[in-house]
Formats: sequence, C-alpha cells, structure tokens
Amino acid sequence: PFKDQSETISNSINLTVILYKGFASPFFFGGVTRKDYTSTVTLGEQSSTQKFSMPIAPNFGAGVSFKISRSFSFKITETLSPGLQTYFDDEGNEQKKKVNDTYTELGISYNLM
Repeated sequence: PFKDQSETISNSINLTVILYKGFASPFFFGGVTRKDYTSTVTLGEQSSTQKFSMPIAPNFGAGVSFKISRSFSFKITETLSPGLQTYFDDEGNEQKKKVNDTYTELGISYNLM
C-alpha cells in the first residue's frame, strides 16, 4: 500500500500587543518563523524520506485570552504564515507549491507576576 507522511516543525519569534487587559484580553502578534519539513513516502516495502526547510518568513496572528484566576488564563490563538505543500503530479513526480498555513491553538497560560 501507498503511505505519505509529513511532519512540520515551526519555530517563531513574535512581538505581542495586548489591546485591552481584562477578563477577556484581545491581542495580536507578528514576527518571523522558520519551518523544517520531513516527508516520508512508502510504497510497498520501499520508503523514501526527504528533509527540507523554508527560509525565515513573516508570520502573524490574533487571539483572545480569558482570565481564569490571578495567575492562569485560557488562550485561543489563530496564526497565519507561509508554508509548502508537497504532492505528486500525474507522472508520479513529487512537487512542492507555496501555500498559506493557518492553525488554531488552545492553551492555558501561567503569569509569573
């Protein structure tokens, strides 16, 4: 059987601007990101792995933080950054095309101060 597996590791540095500090605190951010990709294609018993990286590129997003207690908050964030999509053309050759990656993160934050 045919199997195609991709893994993306994204590292970024951002500046965050909090628009209002209260129970619900909206914010936006911008910065730079670097993405490293690992793509593994398996056909029957044969397997091929390729690793490649995108150059450093801008990323940005927005979100809202909901205060749970004095130290904890629940955060929802949407991020947009450039990315690569790999696919196979009709002749079976692997191709790459630039796309916009978007993802949503949910998490809990802890405030040290």
